[in-house]
Amino acid sequence: MKSFIKNRSPLFWTLVMGFGLMSIMLTFSPNRKEIDPKQLPWHAQALPNGKVQALGIHIPEDTLEQVMKLYGKDVEIRLFSNKDESDKSLEAYFPVIYIDSIKAALAVILQADDKTLNQLYDRGIETTVTQTGQRQVKLSGTDIPKVLKFHVAAVTLIPKKNLTYRAIEKRFGKPAQVIKEPETKIERWWYPQHALELIFDPEGPEALQFSPLFSQKP
Repeated sequence: MKSFIKNRSPLFWTLVMGFGLMSIMLTFSPNRKEIDPKQLPWHAQALPNGKVQALGIHIPEDTLEQVMKLYGKDVEIRLFSNKDESDKSLEAYFPVIYIDSIKAALAVILQADDKTLNQLYDRGIETTVTQTGQRQVKLSGTDIPKVLKFHVAAVTLIPKKNLTYRAIEKRFGKPAQVIKEPETKIERWWYPQHALELIFDPEGPEALQFSPLFSQKP
């Protein structure tokens, strides 16, 4: 089974390091409208056609623009690469979202081919280095409207509150497979029916990663 944990997105680490502070700063939640039950994480489904419905998002059919209709316009779009400018990825980060009573952050990986990523990178207006040593590029304002039309490849939900094994099993049932990493103490629970890899990290918040990759057999 392929896994994101061995090569987590740069935005994931930004999310982990910044979400604790954000949770403290945002102590009051806005009025929330009634949601579609399909937005609840445990209602995610791996569909027979190889696609995924998770958090109210249809992967890979929906665009970033459609995700913003669900979770608001408070979003940061960045392009990441290794220090040598390899392995580029385009990601959108929603610092705070609400799914019913769940307060969380959301990271969205967007589909883009290498040519497009390189062009966006070259037109970027600002480059900074993340705490993990990777490059983070702020996109040109003229490119943002185009990126809103890009399709979703995968999504990662980071709940504010720590998840317990009991709570997870109550909502999702027993995982099909559990992989433990002795060096990092990280556990990865795999739910192919939900196209979900759930990560328990002792040094950071839990992460629910939804992707068509996780509906495949190991």
